[in-house]
Amino acid sequence: MNGSGYGTLFAISTNGSVFTNLFSFNFTGGAAPYSDLLLVNNTLYGTCTSSGANFAGSLFSINTDGTGFVDLYDFPIVGYNGSSYTNNTGAEPWAGVVMAGNTLFGVTPTGGLGGAGTVFALALGNSAPVPIPLDVQAGTGAITLSWSNPAFLLQATSALGIPFTNVPNATSPYQIGSANPQMFFRLQAN
Repeated sequence: MNGSGYGTLFAISTNGSVFTNLFSFNFTGGAAPYSDLLLVNNTLYGTCTSSGANFAGSLFSINTDGTGFVDLYDFPIVGYNGSSYTNNTGAEPWAGVVMAGNTLFGVTPTGGLGGAGTVFALALGNSAPVPIPLDVQAGTGAITLSWSNPAFLLQATSALGIPFTNVPNATSPYQIGSANPQMFFRLQAN
């Protein structure tokens, strides 16, 4: 059993007959793992919200047998700028990560340059995630979407729960008439 109170990683058979505590988080390498896990081969990837060297969350990997825990990245401490808590790459990731190629992608609800969170990418083997901002600016009669990384495609859907599709010939900045029907947008790795 975990006596630390920082959370555990466990495995349980699908019929509930075998429960195994695989790893007890210890705050230094991770604490408060609220998110889903990503399974790639025999490795699990996840996030912790309040842990790491700066107490601002972390990304980790661990083998499915509970061995080989690696603290992949500790988010930097946030500073108060008079109106919000900001940093370079975000903080306190509550959601899990997805993988494309050798890169993990995720979101944070806090931190970032504006203090309202980030979308980040961490190429495995790199030391820090790179924010991938999708900037939204409302103007007179139009909304402008812009992003700095050309390796990402703009995708759209008319409702959540149905597939996103590539927006044809969309380059940054991309304008949408404000009178258009409601749409949901995201960036997808190319």
